[in-house]
Amino acid sequence: MPIKDSVTSWFIQNIVLPNAEDIRNPGYILSKFTDQGKNIALREFFFPEKFYADLETRIVKKLGKAGEKRLYSIGKRFGYRYAMISRYPKAGAIGAKKTDEFMYMFTRYIEVVYARQLSHRIEPQKKLLELEGDSYAGCSRNGIGYLLLNGAWTGVWSFISDDNAIDGIQPACQGRGDPKCRLLCAPNPLLKKMGFSPLTEPDMGGLEEDYGKYDMLNAVHPTSNNNHSLRTLIEAGIFRYERGKLFFDDARMVGIEFSMYYLIDNGFSNDAKTREILYGAAFDSGREISSGKDVTFVQRFLSGIGFGDVQVIVAANRYRVLFFHFPWASFAKGCRFTILSGFASGLLSGASGKKVSLKRFSMSEAQDGYHVKID
Repeated sequence: MPIKDSVTSWFIQNIVLPNAEDIRNPGYILSKFTDQGKNIALREFFFPEKFYADLETRIVKKLGKAGEKRLYSIGKRFGYRYAMISRYPKAGAIGAKKTDEFMYMFTRYIEVVYARQLSHRIEPQKKLLELEGDSYAGCSRNGIGYLLLNGAWTGVWSFISDDNAIDGIQPACQGRGDPKCRLLCAPNPLLKKMGFSPLTEPDMGGLEEDYGKYDMLNAVHPTSNNNHSLRTLIEAGIFRYERGKLFFDDARMVGIEFSMYYLIDNGFSNDAKTREILYGAAFDSGREISSGKDVTFVQRFLSGIGFGDVQVIVAANRYRVLFFHFPWASFAKGCRFTILSGFASGLLSGASGKKVSLKRFSMSEAQDGYHVKID
């Protein structure tokens, strides 16, 4: 890595991240990364890298090209929305030089959090962005990468370029045996002219947020279930934090703004076939984590990774999990909470040594936040 990149990565690891990511409050992961001086505290969550890799693999195996299209669409819409609610600059308004400066810092930020190494190149007249990465989260495990790399980066670049026709193609990937992952994001006609056949997703509608409601329902409240913040769990050795990356034992935990949860859940929960795949991927990820642990661990783990103030109730060999101050976004309406049900069921199954299946859910909005119950 060039000296300039190394220094900048150190700066982000030690200066930017500690201020941009607030992990001090039990149940809350808050992010404020933007250079515009105008931001809101975005709710984030950490989730096993295994979940994203397994979900993509299972969806593509079951649905083929249609599954790839759906994964790519979710990823791109997430990236576009993330850039929108983070108030990222538009290239047309700030010019090529400022755009390159912003993308340089953004790439360094994502490198610290998601990859071992990440470089970028821009051709502003063509609206082309090229990335090359080493050990990028998700795709280096399965060779797919629509959610965290291809789709998400394409959405961000599409927003900054103010062009919904920008799509992405990943011609090389470590998960497919290549030395590095490589991503090209550019207007669809240009990618086709270069000999590629990219997936397309031009629809970036319905991604706006009600900021007043978002602030109200995601405001930080004291917890009452003896839970701990991610920071205290790191200090206690439950999690390991290394150079901007979080691990539980040897399992990589990926942090991301909470819209990704809702977009994935809503994208696959309305069809019985894909809902089963989604539940299974979340269940397996949870069960692997909690083997040999107890119910108290499950409660504190869920709270620590950003799912609110969590209470696990056990009565007559049945489980009920209450999520007080659960992260809210406008996509919450109509959500079936399949990921949440599957992951909590897997965690409780691993901890109890028997199969636990939680599939009923209810939710409510109140003055003190958004609350979800599964049983």
